[in-house]
Amino acid sequence: MSHKVKVLHICGSITSSGGVGAFLMNYYKNVDINKVQFDFLTHNNTEEQLVKEINDMGGSVIKITPKSISIWKNIYEAFKIINKRSPHEIIHIHTASTTSFLYLLIAKLAGKKKRIVHSHATDLEKPKGSFQHRIHNLLRPIMLSLSTDLFACSEAAGDWLFGVERRSKVRLVNNAIDSKKFLYNKRKAEQIRNSMNIDDKLVIGNIGRFSYPKNHHFIIDIFNEVVKVNPNALLLLIGSGELIDEIKQKVFELKLNNKVKFLGVRNDIPDLLNAMNVFLLPSKFEGLPVALIEAQASGLKIYATDTITSEVEVTELVTRLPISESPRFWAEKIIQDSNQLVRKSTYEEIVKSGYDIKSNAKWLENFYFNKTFK
Repeated sequence: MSHKVKVLHICGSITSSGGVGAFLMNYYKNVDINKVQFDFLTHNNTEEQLVKEINDMGGSVIKITPKSISIWKNIYEAFKIINKRSPHEIIHIHTASTTSFLYLLIAKLAGKKKRIVHSHATDLEKPKGSFQHRIHNLLRPIMLSLSTDLFACSEAAGDWLFGVERRSKVRLVNNAIDSKKFLYNKRKAEQIRNSMNIDDKLVIGNIGRFSYPKNHHFIIDIFNEVVKVNPNALLLLIGSGELIDEIKQKVFELKLNNKVKFLGVRNDIPDLLNAMNVFLLPSKFEGLPVALIEAQASGLKIYATDTITSEVEVTELVTRLPISESPRFWAEKIIQDSNQLVRKSTYEEIVKSGYDIKSNAKWLENFYFNKTFK
């Protein structure tokens, strides 16, 4: 192949622990890198291991100043990357905010003919009534006029960013995973639990950035109630983020230090899911969380908020509970079910529901290629 499609993905961060970063890495590892090259324009630091992986596949990671620090620096630096001389035929923006029209405008001025907006959430990581919320709907027509294609991880995420009336124009792109990597393996689970010295524990886990939408305060409150009934419970928190010190302080104040493990950003997510008994995700809002697809692929019992779209229920393992209910209510449900937890393979269900990465990556590869050369 004499020419490969070069795609610039614009996103907040690249990480192996869930979210948009995990989505992008899942796809990049499964497209034909002889046909498609991914480069990444991010606002946050990227793990060195991931940068190496991306470089080894022919891509690159470019960090610019976040808009929250200086919107002018952000725009200036974006202009330096996205211009008429840059090699990218396609600009693919991953966002939940209509303020991303700025990158679309830069891309259009640079002559980029394919400009994709991809919705990954159902709200903003800002308080209601904030400036960003007030201008969200006002900027939507501008964002739509500058985009050529609309993607969303779920119908709910598409409605949030593009409006319900545009459902027919939005392509749903599944937050697909390599299902075989997440198959439950009892022997491996026992080895991991033994190595972590948690053989006899009720292990509850969460994967996610320590940020407002992920609701870690509520996670700790629920776990605190679980421990009151089952002192042998353990909580594994995987990820990093701006609220991690605040959550660590809360754990300290509740005297849960020896029962909560902060594992940071990890690249062994399938192994850690193997070690868990329960997956907990009481997020305030989500687009369609990759972590919940991974947890289902691992056969884990899951408790998630009713604010998360029902589209995520690709197996019978998901129990959605009201976010308005108390931590005790959630804890009682977890404890009530804890003696009936049975792991089984969900591979066929994941594949049948369309969340296996192989076919999804091929579709995206063909979409990019056809948009560029046909």
